[in-house]
Amino acid sequence: MGCRAGTGAAEASAAPDWIGELIGDGRPPVEIHRGDCYAAGKRRRTISRNEARRLTSGLRA
Repeated sequence: MGCRAGTGAAEASAAPDWIGELIGDGRPPVEIHRGDCYAAGKRRRTISRNEARRLTSGLRA
């Protein structure tokens, strides 16, 4: 009833690779986190690996 084939582990691995933590509209992320990081805040957006690399200079990890 409650379980369907194809769910579970596949959904758990659906986290994005990188997350940018945001403060304010239109501003760059203030912190970059791995997609599965427990410390990522609520105001965030998914970012690509290339964007994470470009933004990492001067940010806390």
